[in-house]
Amino acid sequence: AQSDTIDDTINWHHATVVFDNGNVKVYIDDPNMANSPLFTHTVENMSYAYTGIGFGAGTALATNNHIIDTFTLKILP
Repeated sequence: AQSDTIDDTINWHHATVVFDNGNVKVYIDDPNMANSPLFTHTVENMSYAYTGIGFGAGTALATNNHIIDTFTLKILP
C-alpha cells in the first residue's frame, strides 16, 4: 500500500475513491484522477459474497474534525 498525508486540516477537500476488482485508489483534490493517487491498497482474497459498502472519515487521532459533506456512489461499467 502507498500512503501520504494531507497537512491542511482547515479546508474542505474533494476525495475520489476508486474500487476496481480489489484495488483501492484514493485521490485528494484531483477529481479527474490526473495525478498519482494519495493512497493505494489491494484487498487480498477478495470475496464478492458480501453486499455492503462502508466509508468513514476518521484517522484514529483526535486532532481535527472528520466530516463527510456530500457522498456520491457511481457504478462504472
